[in-house]
Parts: sequence; structure tokens; C-alpha cells
Amino acid sequence: MRHRVVSLFLRSRGGTAPGEIVPARSKTLRPGWKVRASRVALTLAVLASLPLAPAFGETAPPLLEEIILEGLRKTRETAVLQAIPLEQGDPVTARTLTDLEEILLDTGIFSEVTLTTRPAAGEPSPATVTPSGTGQADPARVDLVITLREKVTLVPIPFFATDGSAATGGLILLESNLLGLNKQLITVAIAGTEGFNGMVIYTDPSIAGSNWFGSFNTGLRETEEDHRLPDDTRIRDYTLKEQSLSGRLGYRFTRDIRAGAGLRLTNREISSFRGRVGAEVPEEGLFVVPSAFLDYDATRPRGVLRLGPKAGLRASLATGENHSGDIDDLGWETSARAELALPLVPSRGGRLRLLLSGGIGDMPLGEQQDISARDGYRTLPYQKTVADEWAGTAIFAEVPLINRSWGAFVVSHYWEAGTFDASEHSRQYFAGPGGGFRVYLREVAIPAMGFDVAANLIDPDVVFSFTIGAQM
Repeated sequence: MRHRVVSLFLRSRGGTAPGEIVPARSKTLRPGWKVRASRVALTLAVLASLPLAPAFGETAPPLLEEIILEGLRKTRETAVLQAIPLEQGDPVTARTLTDLEEILLDTGIFSEVTLTTRPAAGEPSPATVTPSGTGQADPARVDLVITLREKVTLVPIPFFATDGSAATGGLILLESNLLGLNKQLITVAIAGTEGFNGMVIYTDPSIAGSNWFGSFNTGLRETEEDHRLPDDTRIRDYTLKEQSLSGRLGYRFTRDIRAGAGLRLTNREISSFRGRVGAEVPEEGLFVVPSAFLDYDATRPRGVLRLGPKAGLRASLATGENHSGDIDDLGWETSARAELALPLVPSRGGRLRLLLSGGIGDMPLGEQQDISARDGYRTLPYQKTVADEWAGTAIFAEVPLINRSWGAFVVSHYWEAGTFDASEHSRQYFAGPGGGFRVYLREVAIPAMGFDVAANLIDPDVVFSFTIGAQM
């Protein structure tokens, strides 16, 4: 549809009749630059306010008629359809197909997703549109064919981890697509130089096909705990016996935003305590720890890595009854984390990742946050640093050097800096570089291998870790 536009050069002056068109080339009628600029601005504003209509014969987006799934061996069709946010009659655009591919890959049970459209029954082949009497095109109707390749979801995964001073090994039995319904069941049994640990975890990302999700976790362990400062000075060590039971329930408001709450019960026993002067002794007894969380995750898969922003908030309380029957003082803790991943060396699918995290609280010693052995805090002694207050920032460069159909070999380099504090020692600082690699297998639901080495330049120390069979 064409819209009538008022000419920029309509004028009435001198002896001309009102509304008479004066040629634009007349030098005597040329307005000043300020007048011309104001008229141009006015006309652009008028044009911007006019509604746009498709030209005669222009093709409108096709409408969805039916979804056809191909390639499923174990996964039930209902589990896939529940994850697809499309209904009959919805427009099918390039953006729709891109979003849908990412959603299906995000389930974690497919290594490949291919989307194609074809004319629905009764549509011409290829699908066309017929102009209506209004001058606009009637949309075609198409079937969406989704071809899926499932990952290996039931696998026994050997596990091994070491930091040079201690080693742990065992077996993880992972079922990431339980009964073909996209539920997860994980059984872990590991032991090593510092004790043993066993747990069972069940996760349901969509309870009864709804936006509600939940998890259940039970476990027991007997381990040798060792807490140290960044310069590797020992604060304390002791034997910990612990049994725990926890659950979490949450709701997904949008694809990117979810929130929920959890509850954990932990029974803890301490023995063989040794510590430097002034070191706190962890409290024993039964602890009740309610918590709440809010997550924003707008990252999208790009090969084996993910790009985009994500952030999270956590808050928890702790109370309990010690072995003498007294009620312990209430403890609390809150933490936040924000991350942004940007493209780096796009031809190889790399990323530049910026990370900021921190927290503050006053928890019983056994409930304090273990901040080491994770991104942003890898220059600290591996799995040996707990804190009441902490803050850290890091920048990562991660690039796949090898990218094949079987998986990818990703190298990383990072710099991090931060600080932490606890009641029994002065504020500590750390900063330094690090690097490592990850090996990802496309047909398996978790990374297969990882290695990290980092150097703390403030309290000179080198920390390394090597893990097979679990995400680091």
C-alpha cells in the first residue's frame, strides 16, 4: 500500500495563490538552512509514524501445521514436545527455528538437532501463498520436521581427581534421560587418600511437563578435611562424618529466568581435630539449612561452549541442635555471581569470558562456603579454602584447538584476583594467571577430562588439578 507524502517544497508567497506549488529549483524561493532542516525533520517524523503494510504479493511467514519427530530411539515424543514452545498456527520464522534448535540442545540429551520445513497436507509443493483480495498474501502452512541424534545417556563414568597431594577415584553412574523422559539420575561412589563419598541425585527439569522443576539428593561421607591460607599455611584439619538429605523446588518463569527454594538436613560429627592457635573447631550436630535462589541464564550454545550473559543470587540460613541438645545460633549467607561470554576467534568457536562473584555471611564453620577449586578462585589451595566473606573477578580466553565430530579439545588462559576473610584470620588476597584444557565428547552428557594450573603471585604458590570424568 502506498502512502501519500506531503512535498517538502509546497509554499505560498507573494502573488501566488494559496497552496500553489512553487518549483523547488526557484532560487528566489529557497528557504534558509534552518527552515529546510526543520522541514526535513518534520517529514521524517511523519514518515516514521505511518503504519507499514506488506506490498501486494509479499509472502507472510508460514504457519505451523504439525511437528514431526525423527531419529528418536529412547526419548519419548512427549518429553520432546513438552520442551517445544510452539503450537499449531504459530508463525515459523528463521528466528523461531534458531531458538528451537538451541532449546533442544539445552536439554542435554541431543548431540545434533536438524530442523526443516515442508508443505503441509493440501498445500502446493513447494508451498506458495495466494494474494488475498486485500492485497496481502495468505500465509502457507508447513510441517516442521525435527531430526534428532541422541547422546549416550546411560554411562558408567570412571572418576579420578588429584591436586598432587591427594587423589580420589571411583565411579559415576549417570542416566541423563531416565525412562526417556529427560529426567536425571546420578549415583556416585568415590574413595581416596582423604576418605570416601557416596550420593544419589535425582533431577526433574519439568515436573509433569510443567514449568516447575525439582531435585532430590541424599549422601554420606567420611573425609579428612584440611583448611589452608593462600600461602599454604594450615589452619586446621579434622575427620568429618556427615549424612545429608536435601531437596529443591523451583519455577521457570521464562526460558532465561527461574527461581526457587531448597531445604537441607545435615548430621555432622567431628573427630581428630588439629589446628593452629585460635583456630575454630567445627560444630557438630543436626543442621537445618533453608535456602532460596534466583537465576538468569541467557547463554546460548555455540559448538561445545556457550555465549551470552548469566547471573545468579543465593541466600541461605542455618540453625541446628548440637549433641548436647542446645540450639545453635542462627547463621546466614548470601552470594551473587555474574558472567558474560563474548565471541573470541569466531572461526574456531572461542569465547572471552568475564566473571565477577562474591558473598558475605556468618555461618557455622561446617557450613561456610568452600570457595576454591572453581572459576575465579583457582589460585587458592585446591578444595582447602573456606570463607565468611569473599569476592573475586576473572577474565578467561577459551579456544577449541581441535573441533571434530567426536568432540573438542579446548584450551584456556585466565587471570584472576580477589580477597576473602574469616573470623579466625586477617583478610587474605590472591591474584595471578592460570591455564588448562578441557576435553568434551559430543555423545556424552558431561566433559570427559580437565586440567588446570594456576599461580598465586601475592603469596607465591602453584596450584594444579587434574580430573577425569566430571565437570570442573
